Amino acid sequence: MPGNVDFLGSNIDTTKGSAFIYSISKGIRLVAQRSMISAIFYAPEGKVQIDGSEISIVGKIVAKHIALYPIMLKISQKE
Repeated sequence: MPGNVDFLGSNIDTTKGSAFIYSISKGIRLVAQRSMISAIFYAPEGKVQIDGSEISIVGKIVAKHIALYPIMLKISQKE
């Protein structure tokens, strides 16, 4: 997806902190395997797309469109 914010990888772990991943006019794509991500994905005018397997996200997704295609996805929110 040209012009988007793309994250590709495996064994990603951002749980010791938290990330704010944003794209004001385009989208965000995450392709990951066996990853634990603490983040807010913010693309108010675009699409957030998540692909891969065994992904755990603690945070929020704000987007015009959301596409979720992974095998074993868990999304939760900090208390």
